[in-house]
Amino acid sequence: PGPHEGILSSRRAGARAGAVVGNPQLFTESVLELDFSQGQNGRFRANAGSWQDFDPWSQAGDDGNWSNVGVNVQTTNDVRTELVEIALGSGKVLRTWMEEGDEWKSSATYPRTELTSSHTGNVEFGSEWRLEIPFYVGGDVATTGSSIAGFQFHHNGHTGSPPFALGIKDGTLGFWIEEAPSGPNEYTPIFSLQENTLIDLVFELKFGYATDGAYVRLWANGTKFIDITDKNVGYPDLENTAGYWKYCSLYDWANQVKGSRSVHCGPVVKFLRRP
Repeated sequence: PGPHEGILSSRRAGARAGAVVGNPQLFTESVLELDFSQGQNGRFRANAGSWQDFDPWSQAGDDGNWSNVGVNVQTTNDVRTELVEIALGSGKVLRTWMEEGDEWKSSATYPRTELTSSHTGNVEFGSEWRLEIPFYVGGDVATTGSSIAGFQFHHNGHTGSPPFALGIKDGTLGFWIEEAPSGPNEYTPIFSLQENTLIDLVFELKFGYATDGAYVRLWANGTKFIDITDKNVGYPDLENTAGYWKYCSLYDWANQVKGSRSVHCGPVVKFLRRP
């Protein structure tokens, strides 16, 4: 299927959740795995090493941040992370959320809650990655405008837009990509977003110049929606490394969320590389 095969109902697409897609046999280097069903607070392992326990998630930010074991959380000065039983199956998921009126930090008066890890930072140009991240969204899924939900990849610069992100625009889940921090961006709708409906996401890509074989492919619930081979991935003209992954993400720079919005990630999230 091509990247523009139409807007699907996420409930219909959900019937294909768990389908094997892409090229998992190529991405054999485990960089970071998270399993929120293990232990009391969930566990993670880096570089296929031993599993480590997270600390409790019931902590508030301190002017925009707090740190759990091996992960940094960008969030407001209230608790916006918790471990909960999955509503769609068995196990536990990490719920990240934001409330109407949240201020990420004193210099940023809009809501944001998302995770980063040093293990998924300093991504090299030329590297190939596979991200497996099942999630579902609760609360406000229909706000006008656009905001990030699920994940983004951030460049090393601190100004301008990220090279790509998954997000919500006018009630539709979609994917943005751009080749410079100032845009323009290309937006591809995936499907109309419905509350508490599984999105089994698989993402494969190569960072760098299109002329060197960079690509982006994205599957949701077994269907391919993105297949890009004609764009630079990351900002290779501007940065020494491509940047770093951000995940379990919610980010509403237009400050339009109504009531609350949450993302439930897991139980298992995987970052894999091609050796």
